[in-house]
Amino acid sequence: MERIFFIIFLLFTCLTTHAQKRFEYSHQQMGTQIGLVFYTTDKVLADSMALLAFNRIDELNEKFSDYIDTSELSLLAKEVNKEVVVSDDLFRVLKKATEVSENTNGAFDISAGPLIQLWRETRKTRILPSASARNKVMQNVGYKFVEFPKKNVVRLNASAMQLDLGGIGKGFAADEVIKILELN
Repeated sequence: MERIFFIIFLLFTCLTTHAQKRFEYSHQQMGTQIGLVFYTTDKVLADSMALLAFNRIDELNEKFSDYIDTSELSLLAKEVNKEVVVSDDLFRVLKKATEVSENTNGAFDISAGPLIQLWRETRKTRILPSASARNKVMQNVGYKFVEFPKKNVVRLNASAMQLDLGGIGKGFAADEVIKILELN
């Protein structure tokens, strides 16, 4: 997978005449290299902020990953035609993703997991999937199969549905890191 680099810059303003130093941190998660850069005179503060940020990213990855069989997202996908209580994080990212899907008339679709899995296999085997294989997986693709009966409850209405948050999860995580850094 192509590595995507994103850096969150946080500038600490200090009422001091000391020169600020640059502190860089990197962390591998969500299929990418995540970089943080802080400008401050306080290394301990920079270290603790980086730790808070990376811990939050790790927490979200444990919930959102379709590569982890025990992630909240993977467990949700196994519960077809059932109302499932989910964490606030998963609920918010799924709601946002379906809003984007609606606004793009399905051009962005988190339910494209079966199709993405088919193409991942194609990349490994270097054999294009047949039309019938593509049509079969498309029966379980469609953001309209994702329903939100009430707050923090999700219902998936397709038998072999797989959700893939790769197109929105990193941005959601970046927003969450910004919130943490602003609060601290």
